[in-house]
Amino acid sequence: MSIYENTPAYCERAAHIAKGDGDLQGSSSILSNYHSKRNLEFRKEKNMKKLISLILVLAMVMAFAATTYALDKSFEDKYVFGGPSQQLTTEIRSRTNNVQLSVTWVNLNGQSGWRFRGYEHGSAGSTCTALSSTISGTGVYTANYTSLPAVVTVNSSIASSVASNYLIFDGTLYI
Repeated sequence: MSIYENTPAYCERAAHIAKGDGDLQGSSSILSNYHSKRNLEFRKEKNMKKLISLILVLAMVMAFAATTYALDKSFEDKYVFGGPSQQLTTEIRSRTNNVQLSVTWVNLNGQSGWRFRGYEHGSAGSTCTALSSTISGTGVYTANYTSLPAVVTVNSSIASSVASNYLIFDGTLYI
């Protein structure tokens, strides 16, 4: 038995505790609040992990889709006229070594010196490939990258400076 048991303060405190309105009453609710807050934080953390995972999966799918659809540009009855070079296409670059033109059909129409070259899109005249070799018929022709821009514009020209001269081709351009 403690020397404080019979003191008025001790008895008063014991009465409050017995009635349920003592200082210890809040301790169980504090503990309960702590656990519910911790539970809520855990659920938020779990949901955040799910959200981040979903965002990463979507980013991967979008990156795959972008490269899948940016791989090639097909042409059918595409005209290339004499005079200054003409733009064939502007596409997102997906190849690391070169731009490749696969010619499946061509009517040279007496023209020669048909070539193509890649340019960095958005920069005035800044080339990103070497000039292709002269295209003289069906086959695969390449122009090697000298720099690697994100977006490439491909131009083509023939040797003639007369705007009414032309050739026609079918093929696929891989950028």
